[in-house]
Amino acid sequence: MEYSLLDKINAVAADYKVNDSTFAWKRIGSGFYADLLLGKNELIVENAANFILTNYHLIYSYKGDEIRIHSLSDNDTVTVKGDLYGIPDKELIFIRIDREQVDIYNYLENDKVGETSRQTIKKSMIFDGKIISSYGKGILRILPIKETGVNLEVDLEELRITDIKGVWNDHVLLSCDNHTILSVDMKSGAILQKWKDMDVSNSNPYYRTIGRPNDFVLDQEKGELMGVFNRCYIKIDLESTELEFTYLDKELDKYNMQRLKPMGIGTLQNPYTDTHVFLTAEFKQHPSDPKWSHDCVLTLNRNTFEVDWFYPFEEQNLGTHIPKLAGNKLYQLDNNGTLHIFQRTDDSLPR
Repeated sequence: MEYSLLDKINAVAADYKVNDSTFAWKRIGSGFYADLLLGKNELIVENAANFILTNYHLIYSYKGDEIRIHSLSDNDTVTVKGDLYGIPDKELIFIRIDREQVDIYNYLENDKVGETSRQTIKKSMIFDGKIISSYGKGILRILPIKETGVNLEVDLEELRITDIKGVWNDHVLLSCDNHTILSVDMKSGAILQKWKDMDVSNSNPYYRTIGRPNDFVLDQEKGELMGVFNRCYIKIDLESTELEFTYLDKELDKYNMQRLKPMGIGTLQNPYTDTHVFLTAEFKQHPSDPKWSHDCVLTLNRNTFEVDWFYPFEEQNLGTHIPKLAGNKLYQLDNNGTLHIFQRTDDSLPR
């Protein structure tokens, strides 16, 4: 799997969005104005501080008190009162009405389907008609969207939930403090599995540590959680519950790479295919080198654990550790606001 540099676009803010046919971004230095490119047509909007791009819609806040839902297929636009508060689902968005109330809105059917509180959705996702959220420090709550009340509440006691990674086979996957990942049964609330650091010694603290649980990415189809820490690729097989560590020292040394950078930070996730995961890395360098760091974007083979392709950023550092993938194109931003667009050089799309 190899890529070649196709184009560069300047003055791109870090929250750009891509899908197979559309690229949307905010232009650096233009205040709250946003330049949103829809195919070959450019749409200029004011105060688009927040925006979401799905496969068929561009959704953005307008002047802070309304949301515009623009269809990419027929160019129709629907306006809804409120402030865009995030996208928890393929067809639902959160709309903040006031300091406390948040409406749950189906933008495909243009209909409000429920409401909740802002406190409830600080860390949350929607699954099978329910809101799965972290409440307080270590309380997992599952609430129905169209009804009142709580279906389930689990107090993790000594652990604090830092992120909800997703749901697999009705198991809620939680990243927690103390280098811990939990699998919780969303029906009974039972803790089914706990993964944490193994055999960590003071002489080499990097070995057999899961590092930052927040940075893991869920592959639903394969039933795997993937993460990297320093020079190690980490995989959790959710079916067998096995925690696997693959050390990449020889492979990284081959290309003079010092370490892999974190993946899956917060709500952002490094892209992957069946065979590869897209990462960034830092090269080794001399202490007297005036450059802060020498970085690259790369593809790591999930089967052979080899670096199949990489592109070094010689002049600038990276603007984000998370590349984006859409169709046969790969996107990576540097810290000067220049977006590098790569195109896959073979004929097949990522599998």
